[in-house]
Amino acid sequence: MSDYGFDEELGAYSPIRMWAEPVEGKLYSLGVDTAEGLGHGDQSCIQVLRVDNGEQVACYCERIPPDLIAIIAVRMARLYNGGLLVVEANNHGIATLNVLRNSGYRSIYRRRQVNRLYNRVTEEYGFKTTRSTKPLVINALDEALPQHRGHHPGGRDHRGVEGLRARRGRPHGWEPVR
Repeated sequence: MSDYGFDEELGAYSPIRMWAEPVEGKLYSLGVDTAEGLGHGDQSCIQVLRVDNGEQVACYCERIPPDLIAIIAVRMARLYNGGLLVVEANNHGIATLNVLRNSGYRSIYRRRQVNRLYNRVTEEYGFKTTRSTKPLVINALDEALPQHRGHHPGGRDHRGVEGLRARRGRPHGWEPVR
């Protein structure tokens, strides 16, 4: 499958890129990083990975409001065999998760968390970036984004990879790159 990110005939940019069609019986995971959706801010991105080999098969990056990225994420997840949506549950990701929960789509990552107020374990939607999880993410990025290579193993989208590389060394984590 070819790169659908740029149509040379029209000279038009498309926010979606697909390199591989879904393979029947294979599992897919879709990472969703939600931004505010303003014209001057960061882009929201969806990265689609085939679980068995880590291959990046599709991505979507655009400045789009949190509710609309949820709709696109569900459509992409359904296309890729009902893939698991893993949404960052910070800031604007909460709005995305609310739309997803109300959409009827059920394959959404949940984490177990101890509710100290009621002294019981609850399930919360999405991946929470905290002081504890941020170093784990940064270390995983260091391993996944080798210094001496121009790309992520199995990755094809230079926009996402370069954005992650630029953010990796920032003292406060995921600050926007200007």
